[in-house]
Amino acid sequence: MSYDLYFYQPLESKHSQSDIFQYLSENLTPKDKQFDQWFFENERTGVYFMFEFAEPVFPPGDDPDDTEHPVFDGYSFSGFFFNLNFGRPDFFGHEAFIFVEKLISDLSLSVFDPQSDSETDTLTRPTGTEMCESWIDSNSRATGVIREQDPNAFVYFPPEITNAAWNYNFHADRL
Repeated sequence: MSYDLYFYQPLESKHSQSDIFQYLSENLTPKDKQFDQWFFENERTGVYFMFEFAEPVFPPGDDPDDTEHPVFDGYSFSGFFFNLNFGRPDFFGHEAFIFVEKLISDLSLSVFDPQSDSETDTLTRPTGTEMCESWIDSNSRATGVIREQDPNAFVYFPPEITNAAWNYNFHADRL
């Protein structure tokens, strides 16, 4: 189970898919040699997350408006999505969404969040804080369901403690 975000570009975007490939490889981690994936792992903090590219495909004979990703006027699905596993401490979101916010800003991307409680599909340009709050809420619900079945699953110290430890480890090089 994971939290996923899908990235859309304005139709008149000046950034190509190869620009996004290059951005992720230069600013996050090199692309996997076999797959169109960028798996980030911070050994100091333990945080990991992934970006992936999957060429948007329309099944033969199907209407391009009938895809697994919603269609938005004036935008095209970039083929890129973000994945952050559930069952992780809150600080995973704190670290991951720093980068996601920068990516959105630098490349003028918009986000479709399928976890959103909204009854209509919308694109947004959320801040890192907004995305983190959404992930923490979704993560809490998902891990709560698992904990009902197994009370010992996903047992962590309280967020105040784990977030403080993460904050130190995240900034340790600067300190």
